[in-house]
Amino acid sequence: MKKISREPDKVIETEKGLIYIFIIKAKNKYEFMQELNNLRFKYVYRVI
Repeated sequence: MKKISREPDKVIETEKGLIYIFIIKAKNKYEFMQELNNLRFKYVYRVI
């Protein structure tokens, strides 16, 4: 399980705070979910 740290592809400012947008390139659903989990743990506290 590799740790992914990368910058968001796009950041949108809203009234509630910042929304980070990541473009995830994955070959399959499993890879996509794994990538999503890696990102979520790093960024969820900054988005909410």
